[in-house]
Amino acid sequence: MVSRSNFWEVGSCCESKVWTFSKQGTESWLSSDIQDNEVFSTEVYDIHRRYRPNDAHGAVFIATKKDLIASRVIELETNCEILWCKIEITGTKTLYIASYYKPQEGDEASLLELPQSLSRLNMSHPCIVGGDFNLPGWDWLNQRVKECGHHALHHKFGEVLDDYGLVQLVKEPTRQQNILDLYLVNNPTLVHNVSVVTGISDHDCPLLTLDMNPSRRRQKPRKVPVYSKADWEAFQNQHGQNDEEGNQYGAVKRFWSFIKHNRSDSGGISEPSSKGRNLTDPTEKADALNHQFQTVFTKETPVPCDLLPSNSPYETMPDINITTAGVKKLLDKLNPKKASGPDGITPRVLKELSNTIAPCLCNIFRKSYNLGEIPDDWRHANIVPIFKKGYRADPSNYKPISLTCITCKLMEHILASNIMAHGNHQDILYYHSSMVSHSTDHVSSSCWGW
Repeated sequence: MVSRSNFWEVGSCCESKVWTFSKQGTESWLSSDIQDNEVFSTEVYDIHRRYRPNDAHGAVFIATKKDLIASRVIELETNCEILWCKIEITGTKTLYIASYYKPQEGDEASLLELPQSLSRLNMSHPCIVGGDFNLPGWDWLNQRVKECGHHALHHKFGEVLDDYGLVQLVKEPTRQQNILDLYLVNNPTLVHNVSVVTGISDHDCPLLTLDMNPSRRRQKPRKVPVYSKADWEAFQNQHGQNDEEGNQYGAVKRFWSFIKHNRSDSGGISEPSSKGRNLTDPTEKADALNHQFQTVFTKETPVPCDLLPSNSPYETMPDINITTAGVKKLLDKLNPKKASGPDGITPRVLKELSNTIAPCLCNIFRKSYNLGEIPDDWRHANIVPIFKKGYRADPSNYKPISLTCITCKLMEHILASNIMAHGNHQDILYYHSSMVSHSTDHVSSSCWGW
C-alpha cells in the first residue's frame, strides 16, 4: 500500500513539474473510498485518478503541481487502464501526458486499446506516455525483441511506436533485469534527462526532466487584515465610546479545524467541461457553473389571491419595533470567525465597533422596513461552488453556497424572529421535526391567513 510519506519521498527527488506514477498507482490499490490526501500531498499536487472497474487492485493516476494549468482529458481514454491530462505550455502547443498500465505480459486487449487512444490525439502536440507496459522481451539498448513467450505481441508494440512516431527513452532496468516501466515521447528533444531512481514497490521509478516552460496560475495578491494590531479604541473615539469585550477563541475549535483540514480533500474547482470541451477561461467556467445552478434553482410559485381566505381568524401582526439596543445585541453575538459577504465588512469589525455601528444600522433597518426595499448591496452574493462527489469536471457535481452581506442577514433575523414570535403566539405554525432553531435557514412551517 502506497502511503503519503512514500509518495512524498519519491516526489521530492523529482526536478520536473509533472510526474506520471503508473506502476505505483496500480500497486497502491487506490479506490474511490480512499481520499487523495490519505496518499498524496494535496497541498502541493492536484491528483487525477482513474479506477479499474470492479477491481480494487487497479487505478492509474497523474499528479501535477497545483500552480500548473492542467486538466484531465477523458475523451482520449479508451477501454484500458490509461489516464490522460493536458498541461498548458507557455509559447507553444499544449502538452499531453498519459499514465498507462498493462497488467500482464500477454494482455493483448489492453495493448490494442493503446493505439485506439493515441489515434484520438492530435500528434502535432507534444505528448508523453508513461507507465508499466509489462514487455520484458524488449531489448531497448539494441532496439530488438529477445526470445520471449509473447513474441508477436512485442512486435505489435513496436509497430505502434512506429505508426505514431513515438520513441522509448528508458534504458535502465526498472524491475530486476527488465525494463518494464517506459516513457514514450513524440518529441525527444524536449527531454533534458532520463534517470531511474529507487521506487516504493518492487519496481524502480523512471524520471524525466523536461526542457519546457509550463504556464502557471498566478494568484493575485490580496490584503489580509491583521485585527490583532488594530487600534479599536481610535476607531471608537471617532464616533463614540468604546465598549471593550475580549474575544476568546478556544483551543477546541482550533483542534477540530485542524482535524477537518487533514481529513478533507482539496475543494478546488477543476476545469469544468461543456459540450465535450474543457473550459479554461475563468468567464467560461463561471458561466457553465451559473447555468447549472440556474437549472436546479427552485422558483417559488405565488399563491393565487382567490385561494386566500377573505377574513383571517387571526390577529394582524403588529409593526416590528427595531431598536438600537436590539441591533447592538445582535452585533455582539456575531461570530468573528465567519466570512464576510460581497461588501467586505467582516463580523470582527461589526462586533468590535458595535457601539458605534448599531445606531447607523438601526436607521438603515428602519428605513428598509418602512419602505419595503433593501439596499442594492444586499442583493448581491458571493457564490462559491462546493464539490459534492463524482467527476470534478462535471458542473452538476457542484452545489452553490451563497455568502451574503452580514448586515442583510441581521435584517433577515429581525424579520424572521418577529414573524415566528407572532406565529407562535397565534398558534398558527406547524413545525417539521427537523426544525431545531429559529434560524432563518431552518424555519419550515405552514400558516394560514397572513
